[in-house]
Amino acid sequence: MIRKHTRMSQRISSDIIHTHEQMGGIGEAKIDDIIHTEELIILLQMLNGEEKMKVIASGAIDRLQEYTKSNKGTLTSDVTSHTDDEPSMWLYSLEEWMEYRNITIKTNRQNTEEPAIMDICTRKTDREEIGQWARKRKIWKVTEIIDDEGHINERKIKRAPINIQAAIRTQLQEYIDKQRGKKRKRNREEEGEQGEGPLTRGI
Repeated sequence: MIRKHTRMSQRISSDIIHTHEQMGGIGEAKIDDIIHTEELIILLQMLNGEEKMKVIASGAIDRLQEYTKSNKGTLTSDVTSHTDDEPSMWLYSLEEWMEYRNITIKTNRQNTEEPAIMDICTRKTDREEIGQWARKRKIWKVTEIIDDEGHINERKIKRAPINIQAAIRTQLQEYIDKQRGKKRKRNREEEGEQGEGPLTRGI
């Protein structure tokens, strides 16, 4: 009945439809639960609907990602704990409610974009301050602060408080070292494949 009334795709889980019933404790859903559940259903319809609706929904997700300085966590994990409330962004309030209710959504967009600064700086200590600094300096993706050689752009972080600078450097360097390790591993694997002859390949 609900699917027919809302014209909801059969691909959307029934758990979403009955989320508000499970949240009321004794069966009485709170007003904000009802409102956000309706918003969530609309978002899912847009993501699974016509191309124009998908574009609108994707635009809203893009704006939320840019505001939270995170590409991977949107709709799947905590991205609002390090940000200030943004009442003009409807998806922000929905995301905040989803995190509170432990609701996540996976879309085809997940893990398709390069990491953002807050995807790297995930330690709870100083995370809120780093998020504020990133928004103030308008830094979103790691490529804006790490060059092609894997060096941190010191000019971008030198105006941050000393403790924030240290926290950013430490976590970015860990990311850089991990990426270099992956690259070395790929190079060794490629060299090994090239060194295999027709008689040894596959043995």
